[in-house]
Amino acid sequence: MKKTTHLLFAAFFALFVAAPALAEEDYAMQAWLNAGFNAYDAAGWTLQGFEVDTAKPWKDAGFQADTAKAWKKVKQTPEQAQEWEKAGVKNGFHGRKLIKAGVTLDEFKKWHASGVTNYKEIIALHKEGKVPGQ
Repeated sequence: MKKTTHLLFAAFFALFVAAPALAEEDYAMQAWLNAGFNAYDAAGWTLQGFEVDTAKPWKDAGFQADTAKAWKKVKQTPEQAQEWEKAGVKNGFHGRKLIKAGVTLDEFKKWHASGVTNYKEIIALHKEGKVPGQ
């Protein structure tokens, strides 16, 4: 009798507890797949705190999840992040440090054009109040 009770409980659990949870996970995964992500990428974006709707524009712009997260932390859109990277910022981690230090994209471009390309050096010059071309 005890074995039968355990089997009935297991069946009940599978039908009424686990199955709906799996169905929700399947639905969520299907949304990622429909958006053009594979299961591996979907997991990576999810671990970085993205939902499929917020991850897609970043992915479409060519960003990986960790870099997108760094740009997003300083309130940049994928388009703005692309502008920073087009100007010479190597990645979102450097961009985040520049932005937090108060360096604008325009200032960064001027430093870069004057030959100063190291983000740490640009931050130091900015903090000293120096201007590109001085």
